[in-house]
Amino acid sequence: LEAVGGGEVAVRVVVGDQPATVLGHGGQDLADLGVGRLELAAHLTAAVGEPVLAGVLGEGVAHHLGGAGHAVSGRLVSSAIEECNAELAKSLKIKAGTQVARLEKLRHADRVPLCASTTWLDAARFPGAASVYASTNSITRMLTKFGVKNYSRKSTRVTAAIAEASDAAMLRVAIGRPLLVVESVDIDGEGIPILTSRSRFAADRLELVIET
Repeated sequence: LEAVGGGEVAVRVVVGDQPATVLGHGGQDLADLGVGRLELAAHLTAAVGEPVLAGVLGEGVAHHLGGAGHAVSGRLVSSAIEECNAELAKSLKIKAGTQVARLEKLRHADRVPLCASTTWLDAARFPGAASVYASTNSITRMLTKFGVKNYSRKSTRVTAAIAEASDAAMLRVAIGRPLLVVESVDIDGEGIPILTSRSRFAADRLELVIET
């Protein structure tokens, strides 16, 4: 994270040694990279040292990697139905042991992995979530298929971690490399948690720049 002089908020994604790409309105949602508008605001707040309102970033905070000549892609790596543990149950406001759908996703730019993300949803409320996500390649569009047209971020927790074997393999980094980890909970219009996610970024491939 870096705070620099200027007058506007700008965000750049760095892919390997490619030129930095400025993010703005239009294009694909940052949610498709595993980062929501409120998460981005949290990153900016941490860098600037004072609150940065998510509304300033606009409804469609987006990345223009494709328009900048980068080949952007993503895929569902794997999925499973499993019983949620106490921590997941607390985040989703359901009973421990309730079946949840787990989606493992990976996003690339120019074939360079940017983000590995795990999302959990209540399997009863979102039956067949994995197949819907696989066909839409978007959390937002997947939720729309289930009738959730409006949702927002309830909480975001940003930490650092060391890459273990599974994440190192997906992100193509060495075991032990630093990762940026974003844990979040999203709620529907009635305030009911609908999903919780844990996204891992290779720290040297994502750069957030604030121009003020």
